[in-house]
Amino acid sequence: MCLLLEKAHKDYDTVLAMQKLNDEYYLDICCYHIQQAIEKILKCSIELKGERYSYDHSIAKLYKEYVNAGWPEYKDLRMMSGTLTDWESSSRYKDSFAATVSQLSDAIGIYKELENRLLSYLNEQ
Repeated sequence: MCLLLEKAHKDYDTVLAMQKLNDEYYLDICCYHIQQAIEKILKCSIELKGERYSYDHSIAKLYKEYVNAGWPEYKDLRMMSGTLTDWESSSRYKDSFAATVSQLSDAIGIYKELENRLLSYLNEQ
């Protein structure tokens, strides 16, 4: 199995743990880690299809590579890719960072869908 999948799951576990704490900084930390989880699972998915992924944090760019590698389109990910890309650095460095619990929930749903697609693919192999 792809090491990136294991690392993605660790980022996802961090999100779940931080949500339980619910302190004033949890949303920033959760946004960063769910972005990282999505980035890693996209890279793993691309790699498992025999393609090379770019060494980039752009979810939009990775999404194009994901689809070009043969994965089906995923409108929710495409629509949220700009927001997710921004979370990679702004959630850590910008005092003005703003995200909503609803956006985080949407991102978690995207991660779970990508994970389900990947696990289904692996089970078929």
